[in-house]
Amino acid sequence: MVNLSPYQQQHQSTDQASSRGQSNAEFLRVEIDRWSARLREISLSIHDHPELAYHETHAHDVLTTFLIEEGFNVTTSYFLHTAFRAEWSLSSAERLVEEEEEKVVMFQSEYDALPKIGHACGHNLIAISGVAALLFLRSLMIRSNHPGKIVLLGTPAEEGGGGKIQLIEKGAYEGVDVCVMCHPGPGKLGMGTFIGSLAIQTINASYHTESSDGNALDAAVLAYSNISDSRQQMRPDDRVHGIIINGGQDLNSPVSLASLKYFIRSPTSDHLSALRDRVSGCFQGAALSTATRLEINFSTPHLDQRNNPVLCSVYGEIAREGWGYEAIVEDGVGAFSTDFGNVTHVVPSVAISYAIPTLPNGGNHTPLFTRSARSIRAHEETLKTAACLAELGFKVLVNSDGLRSKIRKAFESGRG
Repeated sequence: MVNLSPYQQQHQSTDQASSRGQSNAEFLRVEIDRWSARLREISLSIHDHPELAYHETHAHDVLTTFLIEEGFNVTTSYFLHTAFRAEWSLSSAERLVEEEEEKVVMFQSEYDALPKIGHACGHNLIAISGVAALLFLRSLMIRSNHPGKIVLLGTPAEEGGGGKIQLIEKGAYEGVDVCVMCHPGPGKLGMGTFIGSLAIQTINASYHTESSDGNALDAAVLAYSNISDSRQQMRPDDRVHGIIINGGQDLNSPVSLASLKYFIRSPTSDHLSALRDRVSGCFQGAALSTATRLEINFSTPHLDQRNNPVLCSVYGEIAREGWGYEAIVEDGVGAFSTDFGNVTHVVPSVAISYAIPTLPNGGNHTPLFTRSARSIRAHEETLKTAACLAELGFKVLVNSDGLRSKIRKAFESGRG
């Protein structure tokens, strides 16, 4: 039996009759009109209650309450306190016998904010994009009676907290065939881009000395200088940023503890590994020459984002033919990092960056973008993008011309 909310049941029979002969895009335009007001309420509620990484209780509750009301099977606090999983499936005995297992399409919602400037990366929009894509794909499946399982994973702490990395480690992405999401930004309206991201890792290093004539600060300064001097041996596209976070407290006493914190970034995970080894050597050399004890800790890296080229191509066709949008694959990588990069290394995935209206000098992570993320036009562009993601998910489930095999082949070849 199909699990639907009373709201959805009210429209189902009328929808199936009136949608005959409509293209998927035409059908989804009606769905956008139906759900837009309710989704905007959720978006503005999250925008007006910005919450930092792993503390997104309001967003978690608003989203999961809505999804439960709309007939989805929801697991709240899924592995992490402010994560959730919502799923829905439509089964066909004949097809399950043929294919042996359900195919799973996953969407992503993010909803954490930035300190002091709130939703300056538009995560209120990403939150509802995942919900909208889930609603839209369910409607497409019901209309065509096509089986499959669809999942929305609510992922906290994208802004530096690595929520998706923890969810990967706990098995949240196991059994997923493809994972798709979107992200707003400045640019030409009606234009979307697929672009890779930098791999990034945090290094915390501390120098200790118990000798009265030793000085841990000397080691920290030497390590800082070593790293600065070694930049000419690094790749031109490597990035290393560091600060001394503890250089002592008393001018009249030797410094027994000094600490540094570094971010290292590189275009690929392999390059990041080589950069980490070089920077680690600089820390170790400073400890050796100053006779101090080095304590060094590495965060789990955010890996480079690798968009699956087959998913990019199919999304581009959907956007162009049904919505009059362009979606292009950009060369190189963007000047950002994301925990979704790690997802792209375990599941065939794609993230489309789409444009919303912004003010001059008001790109992501600025207070002006916080204002842009609550505009009605930003909301409208988000729902159109979510509709394209839903169509992409539907094509994956239908599997015309062996699409899933092509997606998997590209993923296994290391292309995303």
